[in-house]
Amino acid sequence: MHTALAASSILTGSWILLIFIWNLVARRAEVLGWRNVFLLGYLHFVALGGYFAATTNEEVNNYVPSEHAAGVLAVAQPLFLLVYLLFDMVGRRTGSLERLVPRLNMTVTAPAIVITSVLLTGSALFLAAIPIGGYLGGVLGQFRGGLAASGLALAVYFFLAQRFNPASIVLLVLSLGAGILATTVGESGRRLALGVLIAVPWMWYFATLRLRGPIAVSTSLLAIGTAGVIALAVYGSVRHQDAGFGGGGRAAIDVGTRAEQISELISNPRFEARMLDNLIYTDTSHNTMFIIDTYPNQYDVHPLNDATYIITNPIPRALWPDKPRGLGDRLRDEMGTVANLGPGIIGHAWASWMWLGIVGYAAAFGIAFGVLDRALRHRIDSPFFIAASGAGMGNMVAMARGDVALFVIQVVTAVLITVVIMVVIAAILEPITRAFPPLRRPGKQPADHSAEDDYEQWSDYGFESEDA
Repeated sequence: MHTALAASSILTGSWILLIFIWNLVARRAEVLGWRNVFLLGYLHFVALGGYFAATTNEEVNNYVPSEHAAGVLAVAQPLFLLVYLLFDMVGRRTGSLERLVPRLNMTVTAPAIVITSVLLTGSALFLAAIPIGGYLGGVLGQFRGGLAASGLALAVYFFLAQRFNPASIVLLVLSLGAGILATTVGESGRRLALGVLIAVPWMWYFATLRLRGPIAVSTSLLAIGTAGVIALAVYGSVRHQDAGFGGGGRAAIDVGTRAEQISELISNPRFEARMLDNLIYTDTSHNTMFIIDTYPNQYDVHPLNDATYIITNPIPRALWPDKPRGLGDRLRDEMGTVANLGPGIIGHAWASWMWLGIVGYAAAFGIAFGVLDRALRHRIDSPFFIAASGAGMGNMVAMARGDVALFVIQVVTAVLITVVIMVVIAAILEPITRAFPPLRRPGKQPADHSAEDDYEQWSDYGFESEDA
């Protein structure tokens, strides 16, 4: 047993849980947001994964952790978290960077919400159904998850605003079903489906739930989170069933087969403990410690490799066979396995620049998510902005696992394609939709109530005025 790593993992996990509890009780920051969704993944893949690695000390992916690697990771876990939180506060105080984030100030009427929701969800389902492979198929596949999640989020908003309208119930049910179907076909992992499931509490929280008391918020989020975990575990029973192989050589499945499987699961759900084990157990820390042991002793560090990978990713490998590979891809060769490996965000940082990489990665993600959470606060009246912001949350949870560069691409792509489609829809339909009366905000607030006014009762954690 690696005692120091076990203690560090318990400390790191407890620290994150205390942050969540403090946000609930003191209301100095939102319980949901970019910072905390990332921390949720950090809690699972880094803290819990580190504890698993420290206490089992077994060979995983042909590797047994050394005392040296365990000691380094024991220091790196809380160090990364500390730097991340400090720079998150910097991001929340940086108004100049927030101005780079589009506002999406579109008219909030029932037709605008419904039409945008239908078109986003329909686009996701269309991209899932068309048989396009190769480079173009890979590019279009990046869009499905974000479109499905944002379309469902708008359906949730419409339901909350008009709960007794049968049309809102139909839209919600159809959007959820279509979103799940669109994100579980092809070579999809669980992340895209997770993003669709997160869209429900994401919009619910920002629309109404955030104004309720700590007990109501915590029990509601725990209940819907538990339901989501069970749904993913049940989905695991058919995830690779009757699958062929896609262009990437991984298991792939078509829309018709998946629809039949989901229909069967609804009528006859199957749940086994091993399915839950597959969700909870993670080998991320083992992979991270392999990187710590072998970089730079056996393999060269690659400063800015993730940034280079992100920039060059749109170039087809057929045109540039030697273009940079993702760390997760290289790691399979280095560890001698065919498994889908997550290097961990600390592993990515170490392979880039060791200790400087850990500080740099933590600072970059901290300030970026701080700015985005600040933008959420100042645009909280716009359900379109909330929906677009939550388009990539499945990959955000997995960001701490990695491949970090790939997940950054997928989060950015999901948000950008959603914003582009929303802007195009608004440009075409705005003259028509604005003729309808404003949609009454969910809850008891009048339509002209500003949600940002609700922050007046809160302490200003890390915030200055919008003009700062």
